[in-house]
Amino acid sequence: AGASDSPADRVCVFLVDGMGWEILRQHPDEAPFLTSLLPGSVNGTGTPLTSGFPSTTAASLASVGTGLAPGVHGLPGYTALNPATGEL
Repeated sequence: AGASDSPADRVCVFLVDGMGWEILRQHPDEAPFLTSLLPGSVNGTGTPLTSGFPSTTAASLASVGTGLAPGVHGLPGYTALNPATGEL
């Protein structure tokens, strides 16, 4: 079965924290199952996702859960320095 434009009934999000797109592409034999999923991605392109800023685990997972950017959901990370005020 190929990719479809129909809405999905279910979605599975598989997140490997700290594994960038290029790591998978450079070492396909280390993760054969994940590599096998690339041709089946949207349009078969295996296009990587773009991280928000800051690209911390805390900010990214909050964005996945809320659908909002860190500046909107207010969880930029574990701590963040405001250079204008010096506050954490």
